[in-house]
Amino acid sequence: MYGHERFYAYRRICGQKNGKLLLDEVLESPVHYQKMMKILHEFDESIINIAKSGNGTEYMILSKKYRKALPLNAYGDGMKKALILLAAVVKAANGILLLDEFETAIHTSAMNHIFSWILQSAQEMNVQVFLSSHSLETISKVLRCDSALQDKINLYTLYHKEGKNLVRKMNCQEAIKAQDDWGVELR
Repeated sequence: MYGHERFYAYRRICGQKNGKLLLDEVLESPVHYQKMMKILHEFDESIINIAKSGNGTEYMILSKKYRKALPLNAYGDGMKKALILLAAVVKAANGILLLDEFETAIHTSAMNHIFSWILQSAQEMNVQVFLSSHSLETISKVLRCDSALQDKINLYTLYHKEGKNLVRKMNCQEAIKAQDDWGVELR
């Protein structure tokens, strides 16, 4: 696939089609819906519900703070990005999910919970996730977000040595030790 077709396929896999968020599979499953509500509460504890609008063109969020439901877009890009990640994990069940710079738009205060949720859900849904990031803070948060999953996390870094491109693999504990004890910047 090239150009527009490739972009469309990527957005469809990540829970979007023609620029619109696709949460239908999440809204149809009580288990996924409950997980989504936990993620939404990371951004705003007063959220009660999320549903498609009457005409089905957008998602509306009902909150204790406002007199009527507001469109998802009113809540900002971080919340929308978290929901895109949720939809992507659900869509990738029993498969592989590639997420490049997945942390973009997610506030650092919500990262631990969202990253932990991504990894836990991926394990539950048999999804192998490949995350890429240049952010030291993000990599550190992923390595530490859920101690119960650390034995399932590996870190790969690319480096250039003697004219060759090489790959270094570390398990989660080795990566944390490299950061904490040796001050290695893992990007």
